[in-house]
Amino acid sequence: MSKTIAVIRTLTPTHVGTGQAVGLIDQPIARSTATGWPILPAAGLKGVLKSEPLREAYQKHFASEQDEKEAVKKAELELADVFGHPEKGLGSLRIAEAQLVLFPVRSGFGTYALVTCPLALQHLATLAELAEIDFEAPDVPAGQNGPNGAPPVWVCQGSALIGGKLVVLDEYDLHPQDDRSVANGLAAKLAELLSLDEGDLKKRLAIVSDDLFTHLVRFCTEVRTTTALEVATKKVKDGTLRTAEFLPPYAVFAAYAEIPDEWMDNDKVVQLGANESTGAGIARIHWS
Repeated sequence: MSKTIAVIRTLTPTHVGTGQAVGLIDQPIARSTATGWPILPAAGLKGVLKSEPLREAYQKHFASEQDEKEAVKKAELELADVFGHPEKGLGSLRIAEAQLVLFPVRSGFGTYALVTCPLALQHLATLAELAEIDFEAPDVPAGQNGPNGAPPVWVCQGSALIGGKLVVLDEYDLHPQDDRSVANGLAAKLAELLSLDEGDLKKRLAIVSDDLFTHLVRFCTEVRTTTALEVATKKVKDGTLRTAEFLPPYAVFAAYAEIPDEWMDNDKVVQLGANESTGAGIARIHWS
């Protein structure tokens, strides 16, 4: 078994929900109780990692047994050493809740930014320590407010996010700090750790305060309204109007994991959460 960090990057809008309404949102995404930041629960990650090998094992046993229940039982037992089984106890796979590292936010310049904050980077450093990977969170200085009290933001040299003397994230005007070394150094480290393109990350990376990051991840998700229609009349069925919250594409999460050695060189494309038939929840998992 190998200790590692599972790096999960959403490729399409993703809804991993809580099963209960919050305020005006009928189907909110899962969030940390302490921070309010989006999370990917460990049970769901384990489930998607199991789904493909379970399907392959089932098809193999069904082809020989021609009995659905027996094929399912044998497939589950075949995977028990890794994923666990009631008859055999816990499996060897360990994966923790995935924590948010980079969150995409609409930008007035450069289309979108990948935003992080000192607290998110400290969380990532803790995961790296557990996985025995060399990564230290940078020391982000307090920074200086700009004209009209614009909060500070740290970006890289050559950032695509700067227009004039401002960075505009969602509805907020931010003041880019003159020191580019903090973001430049972080971009290089994150690109290696998270298997991201360093050049693209340097164009989009923005480091903001913990408080502003918390606000952005709470209010910059996508909320979709869905309904069901009557087959004959095409009118909306009573009681079917729902609002669902989605993570945007290109959000990056990290989770501590212990996985079989042979998994290390195999990135996986998986489907997380609900709305699979409409293309939601497609994500890539990379083992750092």
